[in-house]
Amino acid sequence: QRAAKALTSLPLEDVLRWGWAATAASDAVWDNEGTRAIAERHTRLVRDVGALAQLPVILAALGNAATLSGDFAGAALLIAEAHAIGAATGTRFAPYTALRLLALQGREIEATTLIAATLERAAGEGQGLAAKTAHSTAAVLCNSLGRYDEAALAARRATSEPFEPFVSMWAMPELVEATARSGD
Repeated sequence: QRAAKALTSLPLEDVLRWGWAATAASDAVWDNEGTRAIAERHTRLVRDVGALAQLPVILAALGNAATLSGDFAGAALLIAEAHAIGAATGTRFAPYTALRLLALQGREIEATTLIAATLERAAGEGQGLAAKTAHSTAAVLCNSLGRYDEAALAARRATSEPFEPFVSMWAMPELVEATARSGD
C-alpha cells in the first residue's frame, strides 16, 4: 500500500518510462481506486506533453479500472479513444479493455469473436500477455454463462505463467469459482 501511494506522485519522466506498470502495486492489493487515481493522473500527464503513442496503453489501465468499478460507459469511451489514437499513431496494442468489457457485459458473440481474434494474433506475434488476457476473459464469460468446465480450462491457461502476476491474479477467482461449481 505504501508503494501504491508513492506511485501516485511519480515525476513525468518516470510516468513516460513506466506508463501503465505504475498501477501494479495498486492492482496487487486489489485497490481499484488507487489504480484509477494513478491511471487518471498518468493519462493527464501524457496528454499534456503530447506523448500520444503511449496513451493507448495508459488508457487501457484506466479502462480496466473503469470496468472493475462498473463504469461500462466510461470504459467504452476510453476504448474508443485508445483505438482512435492507436490508429492515428500506428500504435498496435491488444484489446485488453475491450475483452474485459465484453465479458463483463455478457456479450457472448462479440466477446468470443474478440477472444478468438486476440488468441490468433497473440500466437502469431508472440504476445503472451494478450493470450493470457484472452483466456482470463473467456473464463469470466464462461463462468457467467454457467459453462464451468470451459471456464476452468480458460482460467488454468490464464494462470499457467507464475511470472506474470497481473492476469493470473484476476483469473484466479475465476478458476476457484469454475472448479467449485463444477465439483472439482
